[in-house]
Amino acid sequence: MIYSGETRGKDYAAMTNQVLVELLKRGIGVWNSWREENLYENLDFRRVQLSGSYLSEVDFSHANFEIAYLSSAKLSCANLEGINLNRAYLGGADLYSANLRGANLIRANFNDAHLKEADLTNANLSGAHLRGANLLNANLSGALLSRANLENADLSYANLENADLSYANLENADLSHANLKNADLSSTHLKRVIALDTSFLKSTLTGICIQDWNININTNFDDVICEYFFRSYNPDLTQPSNRHPLSRNFDPGEFAILIKMSLETIDLIFVDGIDWQAFLQSFQDLRSQFSEQEIAIQAIEKKGTAFVVRLETRPEADKNAIEAKAKELYSGKLLRMEQKYKSDLLAKESEIAIYKKQSAVLLEIVKLQATRPIAVEATAVAEKATNQTKIKDSTIGAMHSGSGNITNFSQAIGSNLHEITKIIKKLKKSAKNIPEEYQEDLSEDFDDLVDAINNSEKRTEKRLRKRIMALWAIVCAIAVGVAGATDFSNNLVDLAQKLNVPLTVEVIKQNPHVLQEPNQP
Repeated sequence: MIYSGETRGKDYAAMTNQVLVELLKRGIGVWNSWREENLYENLDFRRVQLSGSYLSEVDFSHANFEIAYLSSAKLSCANLEGINLNRAYLGGADLYSANLRGANLIRANFNDAHLKEADLTNANLSGAHLRGANLLNANLSGALLSRANLENADLSYANLENADLSYANLENADLSHANLKNADLSSTHLKRVIALDTSFLKSTLTGICIQDWNININTNFDDVICEYFFRSYNPDLTQPSNRHPLSRNFDPGEFAILIKMSLETIDLIFVDGIDWQAFLQSFQDLRSQFSEQEIAIQAIEKKGTAFVVRLETRPEADKNAIEAKAKELYSGKLLRMEQKYKSDLLAKESEIAIYKKQSAVLLEIVKLQATRPIAVEATAVAEKATNQTKIKDSTIGAMHSGSGNITNFSQAIGSNLHEITKIIKKLKKSAKNIPEEYQEDLSEDFDDLVDAINNSEKRTEKRLRKRIMALWAIVCAIAVGVAGATDFSNNLVDLAQKLNVPLTVEVIKQNPHVLQEPNQP
Protein backbone atom coordinates (compact mmCIF):
# COMPACT_ATOMS: atom_id res chain seq x y z
CA MET A 1 0.00 0.00 0.00
CA ILE A 2 1.16 3.57 -0.73
CA TYR A 3 0.45 6.36 1.67
CA SER A 4 1.84 9.75 2.55
CA GLY A 5 3.94 10.20 5.65
CA GLU A 6 4.79 13.35 7.54
CA THR A 7 5.37 16.36 5.31
CA ARG A 8 6.84 19.70 6.26
CA GLY A 9 7.07 23.16 4.78
CA LYS A 10 4.36 25.29 3.23
CA ASP A 11 0.83 23.96 2.75
CA TYR A 12 1.33 24.05 -1.01
CA ALA A 13 4.35 21.69 -0.78
CA ALA A 14 2.44 19.31 1.50
CA MET A 15 -0.54 19.25 -0.85
CA THR A 16 1.71 18.64 -3.84
CA ASN A 17 3.24 15.67 -2.05
CA GLN A 18 -0.20 14.24 -1.30
CA VAL A 19 -1.42 14.77 -4.88
CA LEU A 20 1.62 12.94 -6.23
CA VAL A 21 1.07 10.00 -3.87
CA GLU A 22 -2.60 9.78 -4.87
CA LEU A 23 -1.55 9.73 -8.51
CA LEU A 24 0.87 6.90 -7.80
CA LYS A 25 -1.93 4.87 -6.24
CA ARG A 26 -3.64 4.76 -9.62
CA GLY A 27 -0.83 2.54 -10.92
CA ILE A 28 2.62 2.75 -12.49
CA GLY A 29 1.20 2.92 -16.03
CA VAL A 30 -0.93 5.95 -15.18
CA TRP A 31 2.00 7.60 -13.39
CA ASN A 32 4.46 7.08 -16.23
CA SER A 33 1.96 8.41 -18.81
CA TRP A 34 1.49 11.53 -16.70
CA ARG A 35 5.29 11.93 -16.43
CA GLU A 36 5.66 11.88 -20.21
CA GLU A 37 3.38 14.87 -20.40
CA ASN A 38 4.92 16.63 -17.36
CA LEU A 39 8.63 16.05 -17.78
CA TYR A 40 9.60 19.31 -16.10
CA GLU A 41 7.20 19.09 -13.19
CA ASN A 42 8.87 19.62 -9.81
CA LEU A 43 8.32 16.31 -8.01
CA ASP A 44 8.53 16.87 -4.26
CA PHE A 45 8.52 13.59 -2.34
CA ARG A 46 10.54 14.74 0.64
CA ARG A 47 9.98 12.54 3.71
CA VAL A 48 7.34 10.52 1.87
CA GLN A 49 6.58 7.07 3.25
CA LEU A 50 6.73 4.47 0.47
CA SER A 51 8.32 1.56 2.31
CA GLY A 52 7.37 -1.79 0.80
CA SER A 53 5.66 -0.19 -2.19
CA TYR A 54 5.66 -1.85 -5.62
CA LEU A 55 7.26 0.70 -7.93
CA SER A 56 9.04 -1.39 -10.56
CA GLU A 57 9.76 0.49 -13.83
CA VAL A 58 8.46 3.73 -12.33
CA ASP A 59 9.84 7.02 -13.67
CA PHE A 60 11.12 9.12 -10.75
CA SER A 61 13.88 10.81 -12.71
CA HIS A 62 15.10 14.07 -11.16
CA ALA A 63 12.52 13.83 -8.34
CA ASN A 64 13.29 14.98 -4.80
CA PHE A 65 13.10 12.09 -2.32
CA GLU A 66 15.30 13.63 0.37
CA ILE A 67 14.95 11.70 3.66
CA ALA A 68 12.21 9.58 2.06
CA TYR A 69 11.31 6.12 3.35
CA LEU A 70 11.63 3.45 0.67
CA SER A 71 12.80 0.47 2.70
CA SER A 72 12.02 -2.87 1.01
CA ALA A 73 10.39 -1.01 -1.90
CA LYS A 74 10.29 -2.73 -5.30
CA LEU A 75 12.13 -0.41 -7.69
CA SER A 76 13.63 -2.86 -10.18
CA CYS A 77 14.26 -1.33 -13.62
CA ALA A 78 13.04 2.05 -12.32
CA ASN A 79 14.22 5.27 -13.93
CA LEU A 80 15.87 7.17 -11.06
CA GLU A 81 18.32 9.20 -13.11
CA GLY A 82 19.31 12.43 -11.36
CA ILE A 83 17.06 11.61 -8.37
CA ASN A 84 17.76 13.21 -4.99
CA LEU A 85 17.83 10.46 -2.35
CA ASN A 86 20.00 12.35 0.11
CA ARG A 87 19.71 10.57 3.51
CA ALA A 88 16.84 8.45 2.22
CA TYR A 89 16.12 4.99 3.63
CA LEU A 90 16.27 2.16 1.08
CA GLY A 91 17.40 -0.73 3.27
CA GLY A 92 16.45 -4.05 1.67
CA ALA A 93 14.99 -2.30 -1.40
CA ASP A 94 15.01 -4.06 -4.77
CA LEU A 95 16.78 -1.82 -7.29
CA TYR A 96 17.78 -4.50 -9.77
CA SER A 97 18.86 -2.93 -13.05
CA ALA A 98 17.63 0.48 -11.89
CA ASN A 99 18.92 3.64 -13.58
CA LEU A 100 20.60 5.83 -10.93
CA ARG A 101 22.95 7.74 -13.21
CA GLY A 102 24.08 11.02 -11.64
CA ALA A 103 21.85 10.46 -8.60
CA ASN A 104 22.41 12.26 -5.30
CA LEU A 105 22.71 9.37 -2.84
CA ILE A 106 24.78 11.13 -0.16
CA ARG A 107 24.45 9.32 3.19
CA ALA A 108 21.56 7.26 1.86
CA ASN A 109 20.90 3.91 3.50
CA PHE A 110 21.16 0.97 1.07
CA ASN A 111 22.01 -1.71 3.64
CA ASP A 112 21.16 -5.16 2.23
CA ALA A 113 19.66 -3.53 -0.87
CA HIS A 114 19.57 -5.40 -4.17
CA LEU A 115 21.43 -3.30 -6.76
CA LYS A 116 22.53 -6.03 -9.11
CA GLU A 117 23.29 -4.62 -12.59
CA ALA A 118 22.14 -1.16 -11.46
CA ASP A 119 23.58 1.83 -13.33
CA LEU A 120 25.20 4.19 -10.80
CA THR A 121 27.46 6.00 -13.24
CA ASN A 122 28.67 9.30 -11.75
CA ALA A 123 26.32 8.88 -8.78
CA ASN A 124 27.30 10.56 -5.50
CA LEU A 125 27.35 7.92 -2.76
CA SER A 126 29.63 9.79 -0.36
CA GLY A 127 29.09 8.51 3.17
CA ALA A 128 26.36 6.12 1.95
CA HIS A 129 25.52 2.95 3.85
CA LEU A 130 25.80 -0.12 1.62
CA ARG A 131 26.55 -2.83 4.16
CA GLY A 132 25.68 -6.21 2.68
CA ALA A 133 24.36 -4.65 -0.53
CA ASN A 134 24.32 -6.70 -3.74
CA LEU A 135 26.14 -4.71 -6.42
CA LEU A 136 27.01 -7.64 -8.62
CA ASN A 137 27.86 -6.42 -12.11
CA ALA A 138 26.73 -2.89 -11.19
CA ASN A 139 28.13 0.10 -13.08
CA LEU A 140 29.76 2.52 -10.63
CA SER A 141 32.16 4.17 -13.05
CA GLY A 142 32.99 7.70 -11.91
CA ALA A 143 30.89 7.26 -8.77
CA LEU A 144 31.80 9.08 -5.57
CA LEU A 145 32.01 6.56 -2.73
CA SER A 146 34.31 8.41 -0.35
CA ARG A 147 33.78 7.24 3.25
CA ALA A 148 30.97 4.93 2.15
CA ASN A 149 30.39 1.77 4.15
CA LEU A 150 30.52 -1.24 1.83
CA GLU A 151 31.24 -3.88 4.46
CA ASN A 152 30.19 -7.35 3.26
CA ALA A 153 28.96 -5.88 -0.03
CA ASP A 154 29.08 -7.95 -3.22
CA LEU A 155 30.91 -5.90 -5.86
CA SER A 156 32.02 -8.83 -7.98
CA TYR A 157 32.20 -8.01 -11.70
CA ALA A 158 31.28 -4.40 -10.86
CA ASN A 159 32.68 -1.54 -12.92
CA LEU A 160 34.38 0.99 -10.60
CA GLU A 161 36.62 2.64 -13.15
CA ASN A 162 37.55 6.19 -12.08
CA ALA A 163 35.48 5.78 -8.90
CA ASP A 164 36.45 7.57 -5.69
CA LEU A 165 36.61 5.04 -2.85
CA SER A 166 38.93 7.00 -0.58
CA TYR A 167 38.47 6.23 3.12
CA ALA A 168 35.68 3.77 2.26
CA ASN A 169 35.11 0.63 4.32
CA LEU A 170 35.22 -2.52 2.18
CA GLU A 171 35.86 -5.03 4.94
CA ASN A 172 34.79 -8.51 3.82
CA ALA A 173 33.58 -7.10 0.49
CA ASP A 174 33.80 -9.21 -2.66
CA LEU A 175 35.65 -7.42 -5.48
CA SER A 176 36.32 -10.51 -7.57
CA HIS A 177 36.62 -9.69 -11.28
CA ALA A 178 35.78 -6.03 -10.54
CA ASN A 179 37.28 -3.24 -12.63
CA LEU A 180 38.94 -0.52 -10.51
CA LYS A 181 41.06 1.04 -13.22
CA ASN A 182 42.15 4.57 -12.24
CA ALA A 183 40.08 4.32 -9.05
CA ASP A 184 41.10 6.24 -5.93
CA LEU A 185 41.37 3.89 -2.94
CA SER A 186 43.47 6.15 -0.73
CA SER A 187 43.23 5.01 2.91
CA THR A 188 40.53 2.48 2.00
CA HIS A 189 39.85 -0.31 4.49
CA LEU A 190 40.36 -3.62 2.65
CA LYS A 191 40.49 -6.03 5.58
CA ARG A 192 39.52 -9.55 4.46
CA VAL A 193 38.42 -8.21 1.07
CA ILE A 194 38.24 -10.73 -1.78
CA ALA A 195 40.00 -9.36 -4.86
CA LEU A 196 40.52 -12.40 -7.06
CA ASP A 197 41.08 -11.57 -10.74
CA THR A 198 40.43 -7.91 -9.85
CA SER A 199 41.98 -5.09 -11.85
CA PHE A 200 43.60 -2.25 -9.89
CA LEU A 201 45.29 -0.97 -13.05
CA LYS A 202 46.63 2.58 -12.47
CA SER A 203 44.62 2.93 -9.28
CA THR A 204 45.78 4.81 -6.16
CA LEU A 205 46.29 2.51 -3.18
CA THR A 206 48.28 4.68 -0.76
CA GLY A 207 47.30 4.04 2.85
CA ILE A 208 45.12 0.96 2.25
CA CYS A 209 44.73 -1.61 5.04
CA ILE A 210 45.21 -5.12 3.64
CA GLN A 211 44.88 -7.36 6.69
CA ASP A 212 43.93 -10.88 5.56
CA TRP A 213 42.95 -9.75 2.07
CA ASN A 214 42.64 -12.37 -0.67
CA ILE A 215 44.32 -11.79 -4.03
CA ASN A 216 45.73 -14.09 -6.67
CA ILE A 217 48.18 -14.07 -9.57
CA ASN A 218 45.47 -12.64 -11.84
CA THR A 219 44.89 -9.60 -9.64
CA ASN A 220 46.26 -6.71 -11.67
CA PHE A 221 48.48 -4.15 -9.89
CA ASP A 222 50.13 -2.70 -12.99
CA ASP A 223 51.09 0.98 -12.69
CA VAL A 224 49.38 1.43 -9.33
CA ILE A 225 50.32 4.34 -7.08
CA CYS A 226 51.07 3.22 -3.53
CA GLU A 227 53.43 5.05 -1.21
CA TYR A 228 52.69 2.83 1.81
CA PHE A 229 50.07 0.47 3.21
CA PHE A 230 49.02 -0.95 6.57
CA ARG A 231 49.32 -4.63 7.40
CA SER A 232 46.65 -4.74 10.10
CA TYR A 233 43.77 -2.93 11.79
CA ASN A 234 43.58 -2.00 15.47
CA PRO A 235 39.94 -2.34 16.59
CA ASP A 236 40.63 -0.70 19.95
CA LEU A 237 41.94 2.46 18.30
CA THR A 238 39.64 2.02 15.27
CA GLN A 239 42.49 2.74 12.91
CA PRO A 240 44.99 0.83 10.76
CA SER A 241 48.35 -0.19 12.20
CA ASN A 242 51.75 -1.62 11.21
CA ARG A 243 52.64 0.76 8.40
CA HIS A 244 54.82 -0.60 5.62
CA PRO A 245 57.37 0.67 4.84
CA LEU A 246 57.82 1.86 8.40
CA SER A 247 59.61 5.18 7.90
CA ARG A 248 59.75 5.83 4.16
CA ASN A 249 57.57 5.64 1.05
CA PHE A 250 57.71 3.04 -1.70
CA ASP A 251 59.62 3.88 -4.84
CA PRO A 252 57.49 3.83 -8.02
CA GLY A 253 56.64 0.26 -8.91
CA GLU A 254 58.02 -1.17 -5.66
CA PHE A 255 54.60 -2.01 -4.23
CA ALA A 256 53.63 -4.06 -7.29
CA ILE A 257 56.89 -6.01 -7.07
CA LEU A 258 56.31 -6.70 -3.39
CA ILE A 259 52.79 -7.95 -4.05
CA LYS A 260 54.04 -10.21 -6.83
CA MET A 261 56.61 -11.71 -4.46
CA SER A 262 53.97 -12.26 -1.80
CA LEU A 263 51.83 -14.19 -4.27
CA GLU A 264 54.69 -16.60 -4.82
CA THR A 265 55.11 -17.20 -1.09
CA ILE A 266 53.04 -17.39 2.10
CA ASP A 267 53.58 -14.61 4.63
CA LEU A 268 52.72 -15.49 8.22
CA ILE A 269 52.54 -12.21 10.15
CA PHE A 270 52.87 -12.28 13.93
CA VAL A 271 51.84 -8.78 14.97
CA ASP A 272 52.70 -8.92 18.69
CA GLY A 273 55.74 -11.16 18.64
CA ILE A 274 56.06 -14.92 18.33
CA ASP A 275 56.52 -17.95 20.56
CA TRP A 276 59.25 -19.75 18.64
CA GLN A 277 58.78 -23.03 20.46
CA ALA A 278 55.10 -23.11 19.49
CA PHE A 279 55.93 -22.04 15.95
CA LEU A 280 58.60 -24.67 15.40
CA GLN A 281 56.35 -27.46 16.60
CA SER A 282 53.41 -26.25 14.53
CA PHE A 283 55.67 -25.81 11.49
CA GLN A 284 56.80 -29.42 11.68
CA ASP A 285 53.16 -30.53 11.85
CA LEU A 286 52.37 -28.30 8.88
CA ARG A 287 55.13 -29.89 6.81
CA SER A 288 53.83 -33.34 7.72
CA GLN A 289 50.25 -32.54 6.73
CA PHE A 290 51.35 -30.96 3.42
CA SER A 291 54.28 -33.29 2.78
CA GLU A 292 53.88 -33.18 -1.00
CA GLN A 293 53.95 -29.36 -1.16
CA GLU A 294 57.63 -29.02 -0.16
CA ILE A 295 57.00 -26.25 2.37
CA ALA A 296 60.15 -24.49 3.60
CA ILE A 297 61.04 -21.24 5.37
CA GLN A 298 62.36 -18.72 2.87
CA ALA A 299 62.98 -15.78 5.19
CA ILE A 300 62.23 -14.25 8.58
CA GLU A 301 61.83 -10.49 8.89
CA LYS A 302 61.31 -8.24 11.89
CA LYS A 303 59.07 -5.23 11.28
CA GLY A 304 58.84 -3.13 14.43
CA THR A 305 57.29 -5.46 17.01
CA ALA A 306 55.98 -7.80 14.31
CA PHE A 307 57.62 -10.83 12.76
CA VAL A 308 57.00 -12.00 9.20
CA VAL A 309 57.82 -15.64 8.50
CA ARG A 310 57.84 -16.20 4.73
CA LEU A 311 57.16 -19.73 3.56
CA GLU A 312 57.81 -21.05 0.08
CA THR A 313 56.04 -23.98 -1.51
CA ARG A 314 55.18 -25.48 -4.87
CA PRO A 315 53.59 -23.01 -7.36
CA GLU A 316 50.40 -25.04 -7.71
CA ALA A 317 49.90 -25.40 -3.93
CA ASP A 318 46.74 -24.04 -2.30
CA LYS A 319 48.42 -21.22 -0.40
CA ASN A 320 45.24 -20.06 1.32
CA ALA A 321 44.70 -23.54 2.73
CA ILE A 322 48.31 -23.77 3.90
CA GLU A 323 48.14 -20.35 5.54
CA ALA A 324 44.87 -21.16 7.30
CA LYS A 325 46.24 -24.49 8.60
CA ALA A 326 49.49 -22.82 9.73
CA LYS A 327 47.53 -20.33 11.83
CA GLU A 328 45.31 -23.06 13.24
CA LEU A 329 48.24 -25.28 14.24
CA TYR A 330 50.18 -22.39 15.78
CA SER A 331 47.20 -21.22 17.83
CA GLY A 332 46.65 -24.75 19.15
CA LYS A 333 50.29 -25.22 20.13
CA LEU A 334 50.39 -21.79 21.71
CA LEU A 335 47.33 -22.45 23.84
CA ARG A 336 48.74 -25.73 25.19
CA MET A 337 52.13 -24.17 25.90
CA GLU A 338 50.66 -21.17 27.67
CA GLN A 339 48.83 -23.54 30.00
CA LYS A 340 52.10 -25.33 30.72
CA TYR A 341 53.94 -22.02 31.19
CA LYS A 342 51.42 -20.83 33.74
CA SER A 343 51.77 -24.05 35.71
CA ASP A 344 55.58 -23.91 35.62
CA LEU A 345 55.65 -20.23 36.49
CA LEU A 346 53.46 -20.70 39.55
CA ALA A 347 55.74 -23.48 40.79
CA LYS A 348 58.86 -21.39 40.19
CA GLU A 349 57.54 -18.29 41.95
CA SER A 350 56.44 -20.39 44.92
CA GLU A 351 59.89 -21.93 45.22
CA ILE A 352 61.72 -18.61 45.02
CA ALA A 353 59.42 -17.10 47.63
CA ILE A 354 60.29 -19.90 50.06
CA TYR A 355 64.01 -19.39 49.45
CA LYS A 356 63.85 -15.66 50.05
CA LYS A 357 61.78 -16.06 53.20
CA GLN A 358 64.23 -18.56 54.68
CA SER A 359 67.40 -16.67 53.63
CA ALA A 360 68.61 -13.76 55.72
CA VAL A 361 72.02 -13.45 54.06
CA LEU A 362 73.45 -14.38 50.67
CA LEU A 363 75.36 -17.35 52.08
CA GLU A 364 72.10 -19.01 53.14
CA ILE A 365 70.74 -18.64 49.61
CA VAL A 366 73.87 -20.34 48.27
CA LYS A 367 73.44 -23.25 50.70
CA LEU A 368 69.83 -23.72 49.65
CA GLN A 369 70.85 -23.59 46.00
CA ALA A 370 73.38 -26.35 46.65
CA THR A 371 70.59 -28.69 47.78
CA ARG A 372 67.71 -27.40 45.61
CA PRO A 373 69.07 -25.57 42.54
CA ILE A 374 66.77 -22.96 41.03
CA ALA A 375 68.96 -21.92 38.10
CA VAL A 376 66.97 -21.64 34.88
CA GLU A 377 68.76 -22.69 31.70
CA ALA A 378 68.60 -20.57 28.55
CA THR A 379 66.37 -23.03 26.73
CA ALA A 380 63.83 -22.97 29.54
CA VAL A 381 63.67 -19.19 29.44
CA ALA A 382 63.16 -19.27 25.70
CA GLU A 383 60.35 -21.78 26.07
CA LYS A 384 58.50 -19.48 28.44
CA ALA A 385 58.27 -16.58 25.99
CA THR A 386 54.60 -16.21 24.99
CA ASN A 387 53.02 -15.01 21.76
CA GLN A 388 52.05 -11.65 23.23
CA THR A 389 55.67 -10.82 24.10
CA LYS A 390 56.92 -7.88 22.08
CA ILE A 391 60.53 -8.68 21.22
CA LYS A 392 62.53 -5.46 21.20
CA ASP A 393 65.90 -6.46 19.73
CA SER A 394 66.64 -6.40 16.06
CA THR A 395 67.93 -9.96 15.65
CA ILE A 396 66.06 -13.18 16.18
CA GLY A 397 68.87 -15.65 15.63
CA ALA A 398 69.42 -18.36 13.08
CA MET A 399 66.57 -20.67 12.20
CA HIS A 400 66.64 -23.83 10.11
CA SER A 401 63.40 -25.13 8.65
CA GLY A 402 64.63 -28.71 8.57
CA SER A 403 65.75 -29.12 12.17
CA GLY A 404 63.79 -26.40 13.90
CA ASN A 405 66.88 -25.08 15.77
CA ILE A 406 66.86 -21.44 16.82
CA THR A 407 69.31 -19.16 18.59
CA ASN A 408 67.01 -17.56 21.15
CA PHE A 409 69.43 -15.96 23.67
CA SER A 410 68.76 -12.39 22.50
CA GLN A 411 65.04 -13.10 22.01
CA ALA A 412 64.65 -14.40 25.58
CA ILE A 413 66.22 -11.21 26.95
CA GLY A 414 64.02 -9.07 24.74
CA SER A 415 60.94 -10.87 25.98
CA ASN A 416 61.91 -10.05 29.61
CA LEU A 417 62.96 -6.41 29.14
CA HIS A 418 60.08 -5.06 31.23
CA GLU A 419 60.98 -7.22 34.24
CA ILE A 420 64.71 -6.63 33.68
CA THR A 421 64.15 -2.87 33.82
CA LYS A 422 62.35 -3.18 37.17
CA ILE A 423 65.19 -5.28 38.64
CA ILE A 424 67.80 -2.77 37.42
CA LYS A 425 65.95 0.01 39.24
CA LYS A 426 66.03 -2.07 42.43
CA LEU A 427 69.75 -2.74 41.95
CA LYS A 428 70.48 0.93 41.47
CA LYS A 429 68.60 1.79 44.64
CA SER A 430 70.28 -0.89 46.76
CA ALA A 431 73.72 0.03 45.34
CA LYS A 432 73.61 3.25 47.37
CA ASN A 433 74.26 1.16 50.50
CA ILE A 434 77.48 -0.32 49.10
CA PRO A 435 80.61 1.13 50.82
CA GLU A 436 82.11 4.13 49.05
CA GLU A 437 85.44 2.42 48.33
CA TYR A 438 83.60 -0.03 46.04
CA GLN A 439 81.37 2.52 44.33
CA GLU A 440 83.70 3.42 41.47
CA ASP A 441 84.24 -0.18 40.34
CA LEU A 442 80.60 -1.05 40.90
CA SER A 443 79.41 1.98 38.92
CA GLU A 444 81.67 1.16 35.97
CA ASP A 445 80.56 -2.49 35.77
CA PHE A 446 76.94 -1.56 36.35
CA ASP A 447 76.93 1.04 33.56
CA ASP A 448 78.56 -1.41 31.15
CA LEU A 449 75.93 -4.03 32.00
CA VAL A 450 73.05 -1.62 31.39
CA ASP A 451 74.63 -0.50 28.12
CA ALA A 452 74.93 -4.10 26.93
CA ILE A 453 71.30 -4.81 27.84
CA ASN A 454 69.99 -1.78 25.96
CA ASN A 455 72.22 -2.24 22.90
CA SER A 456 71.35 -5.37 20.92
CA GLU A 457 74.72 -5.27 19.11
CA LYS A 458 76.57 -5.49 22.45
CA ARG A 459 74.08 -7.92 24.00
CA THR A 460 76.15 -11.10 23.92
CA GLU A 461 76.15 -13.88 26.49
CA LYS A 462 79.89 -13.50 27.08
CA ARG A 463 79.68 -9.74 27.72
CA LEU A 464 76.67 -10.00 30.04
CA ARG A 465 78.14 -12.90 32.02
CA LYS A 466 81.42 -11.01 32.44
CA ARG A 467 79.66 -7.95 33.90
CA ILE A 468 77.42 -10.05 36.14
CA MET A 469 80.47 -11.89 37.53
CA ALA A 470 82.31 -8.61 38.09
CA LEU A 471 79.41 -7.29 40.14
CA TRP A 472 79.16 -10.63 41.92
CA ALA A 473 82.82 -10.46 42.91
CA ILE A 474 82.31 -6.99 44.42
CA VAL A 475 79.28 -8.16 46.39
CA CYS A 476 81.06 -11.28 47.63
CA ALA A 477 83.88 -9.14 48.93
CA ILE A 478 81.58 -7.03 51.09
CA ALA A 479 78.39 -9.05 51.57
CA VAL A 480 79.10 -10.12 55.15
CA GLY A 481 77.72 -7.68 57.71
CA VAL A 482 76.99 -4.83 55.31
CA ALA A 483 73.43 -3.48 55.38
CA GLY A 484 71.84 -3.40 51.93
CA ALA A 485 74.38 -5.76 50.34
CA THR A 486 72.03 -8.69 50.73
CA ASP A 487 69.27 -6.85 48.83
CA PHE A 488 71.73 -6.06 46.07
CA SER A 489 72.84 -9.71 45.96
CA ASN A 490 69.29 -11.03 45.76
CA ASN A 491 68.46 -8.62 42.95
CA LEU A 492 71.64 -9.60 41.12
CA VAL A 493 70.66 -13.28 41.29
CA ASP A 494 67.23 -12.43 39.84
CA LEU A 495 68.78 -10.27 37.12
CA ALA A 496 71.23 -13.01 36.12
CA GLN A 497 68.33 -15.41 35.62
CA LYS A 498 66.36 -12.91 33.55
CA LEU A 499 69.45 -12.21 31.41
CA ASN A 500 69.82 -15.91 30.71
CA VAL A 501 73.23 -16.08 32.50
CA PRO A 502 72.15 -17.63 35.83
CA LEU A 503 74.59 -17.82 38.73
CA THR A 504 74.74 -21.58 39.18
CA VAL A 505 76.18 -23.31 42.22
CA GLU A 506 79.25 -24.32 40.25
CA VAL A 507 80.02 -20.72 39.38
CA ILE A 508 79.51 -19.53 42.95
CA LYS A 509 81.85 -22.17 44.37
CA GLN A 510 84.68 -20.75 42.24
CA ASN A 511 84.65 -17.68 44.47
CA PRO A 512 86.06 -18.51 47.92
CA HIS A 513 84.67 -15.35 49.49
CA VAL A 514 81.12 -16.62 49.07
CA LEU A 515 81.79 -19.81 50.98
CA GLN A 516 83.23 -18.08 54.06
CA GLU A 517 81.02 -17.95 57.10
CA PRO A 518 80.01 -14.40 58.03
CA ASN A 519 81.57 -12.82 61.08
CA GLN A 520 79.02 -12.27 63.80
CA PRO A 521 78.82 -8.71 65.14
